[in-house]
Amino acid sequence: MSKRILLAPSLTAGMGTGHLMRCLALADRLEADVGILLRSSDAPRLRAMIPEDRAVEWEALPRSGPWDLIVLDRRCSTAEVADTLAARGCLVGLDEGGAVRRFLPYLIDSLPGVRRRHPPNVASLAFLQSVLPEPGAADGRGPEVGAAPGGPRPFRRVLISFGGEDPAHLTESLLELLDRSGMLKGCELTVVQGPAFGQRRWVYRGHSRRLQVLRNVRDLKTILGGYDLVFTSFGLTCLEALSAGVAVIVLNPGRYHHRLTRRFRLPEIGVKSPSAAKLKRLLAHPGSIRSRAERFRARFLVGRRSLCEKIGCLEPPECRVCPACGSGANPVVARFAARSYARCAGCGLIYLLDFSGRRPRYDGAYFRAEYEAQYGRTYLEDFQSIKRLGEARLEILGRLTGGAGGRRLLEVGCAYGPFLQAAAEAGYAVSGIDVAAEAAAYARDRLGLPCRCVSFQDYRGEPVDVLCMWYVIEHLPDLGAALDRVRSLLAPGGVFAFSTPNARGISGRRSLRSFLENSPQDHCTVWFPASARRLMRRFGFRVAAVRVTGHHPERFPFGRRLEEGGVLWRAAAALSRLLRLGDTFEIYARPRAAIPAREDKAADDRP
Repeated sequence: MSKRILLAPSLTAGMGTGHLMRCLALADRLEADVGILLRSSDAPRLRAMIPEDRAVEWEALPRSGPWDLIVLDRRCSTAEVADTLAARGCLVGLDEGGAVRRFLPYLIDSLPGVRRRHPPNVASLAFLQSVLPEPGAADGRGPEVGAAPGGPRPFRRVLISFGGEDPAHLTESLLELLDRSGMLKGCELTVVQGPAFGQRRWVYRGHSRRLQVLRNVRDLKTILGGYDLVFTSFGLTCLEALSAGVAVIVLNPGRYHHRLTRRFRLPEIGVKSPSAAKLKRLLAHPGSIRSRAERFRARFLVGRRSLCEKIGCLEPPECRVCPACGSGANPVVARFAARSYARCAGCGLIYLLDFSGRRPRYDGAYFRAEYEAQYGRTYLEDFQSIKRLGEARLEILGRLTGGAGGRRLLEVGCAYGPFLQAAAEAGYAVSGIDVAAEAAAYARDRLGLPCRCVSFQDYRGEPVDVLCMWYVIEHLPDLGAALDRVRSLLAPGGVFAFSTPNARGISGRRSLRSFLENSPQDHCTVWFPASARRLMRRFGFRVAAVRVTGHHPERFPFGRRLEEGGVLWRAAAALSRLLRLGDTFEIYARPRAAIPAREDKAADDRP
């Protein structure tokens, strides 16, 4: 089934046509079912540029069905627009700023390094157009072959293009300066009149025979290589010209574009009004202008990936709202090339927005190669150490349940069965489930433990006294449904126990971004003790014990300089336990009506 993508460009009068032209180019090249959103209040001239078979009216959105991705290319969308569209698809911001920026699930910036707050998932200047022209892409009328890029050769063929609308009338201002000063009088001048220019009168009396006007050029980048100098403002045409290997002189409509021009060190002759003195100085050294264009192209545009390819490879996340409480419109706390992490404003849980389209496979390879890559040995090689960790957990369970005494224990995600074996030896009537067929078969056939290969969602069984999930809960995409199911499976007085990585441990406190970057991509949720307590209350549990584990003195800022086992190393370990800075933790909870109030306190913190 073809992916459905809705493009939402800015169609406001005075904002230029760059946003619309970029979306039109994307619509032509994306291998998807693409629509372009427009509103009745949009500028008529811009609305007329959208093909009828692509147009999606704002008023028809309820009837247009769900979209996989909705790309906002509006520069600064309002909260009203973002909220309305978020209900109909996963939002992708394209150079979006303003208050909604931090709430957008995915962000693409075409101006890397310009915005400091809320950095994007990916950034590249090449994203200013879906397909930029190759150097020398021309109509055969280009500059002399073999001329050195930085040589003294003067400009002969000059193009003036200030977008499809030119609301600041930069075209007239520049032509008046050139006419008055006589600069470039020996050149062939061509003016591009955009589709939204309206009525314009070109004043160029002294050299009218050399002035040509191109109207309603559909694909400007195909002719740019035929010129050796382009006057434009910082934006789409500027990037297209530089990508084609053409020299550029910039005249900007405002301070925003001026800041971008300075940021990328392009030659500029003014803001709103061109400076004759600056232009004269630049034209006296044509080789310098060409050299700056070549340096810009080599630094920012070579080896690029097109915007079309980037958007085309994005897959909508399996879940776009908090998987526990269903809250949406949550702020994003970290972004990476194929995923983002949002923090739920309701329950505090951090959850994954995965755009890679990859779905985890929990098979034998997961417990061998992937486990070894993370821990240095395979799961079976780690069997006995995992079993010893299980024995420490059983001590806490024994205090909460009053001893094993044949009580029924279910482990969800039992893998090859080390904890199940320890629990059976302690006297529990155990059973286990796992989605990995090889692991479940090993626990059943080699260890003689009652174990089934089934997902927790599909599991059907009798109520149990203890239900455990050791490093499993973070893998569950539909967390709310899973917690409801846990409660339904617990017998009166039962205990729910789970462990998970701790985002408030020493690693997360040093850098949450690094912690999330290193988080396995199959972890749908990222926890910390406070969020776990809130969620347990929300789903009808009361926390009986919290055990912070995974203490690593070497992860302190000074830790790598400590000798393992030395006095300072042991002091750092004690400090980690005292301040509860371990990188993992365990929760032991009961259904709220079944737990005595005195048990609602933390258990001893163990290493």
